[in-house]
Amino acid sequence: MKKALDLGDIRPHDLRRTGATNLTGEHLSFARFTVSKVLNHASDTGGAAAVTGIYDQNEYLPEKRRALDSWALRVLEVDDDKEKPDNVVQIQT
Repeated sequence: MKKALDLGDIRPHDLRRTGATNLTGEHLSFARFTVSKVLNHASDTGGAAAVTGIYDQNEYLPEKRRALDSWALRVLEVDDDKEKPDNVVQIQT
């Protein structure tokens, strides 16, 4: 994948970290819990959250969708020359 995308020294995990950091940052401000669901982490902070994760089988699809749609808009903002797709909408925070 790295070669096909011509990423150079960038690793796919670096892109995950960049996305997660931006999702929780001041521009998008998603809760770390939502980002942990986007990243498919087993628990967000350990302790009680890990126990809750056993019982909470919700996939958090709307929350993940809002986070990823917002991330798509943020990426497109960085690259102003790109036209925004019709299925990406601005989320009011």
